Amino acid sequence: MKTKPQMIKAHSKQIADEYLRLGWTLRQTFRATDEDEPYEYLFEWLRDDEPLNIDWSKFTHR
Repeated sequence: MKTKPQMIKAHSKQIADEYLRLGWTLRQTFRATDEDEPYEYLFEWLRDDEPLNIDWSKFTHR
């Protein structure tokens, strides 16, 4: 049983899309006042199993 919600932030659309693919629930997006695109995404893990994390090697450039 979980004692508290698991929360995580993403700072790009690409990373946010990956969290959605892994099963995280998007709770809120934050936008700069002068821009249309979100600059921060807040996710919550609502499932009973352990949260899945991003494989960061997919996002590093060599």
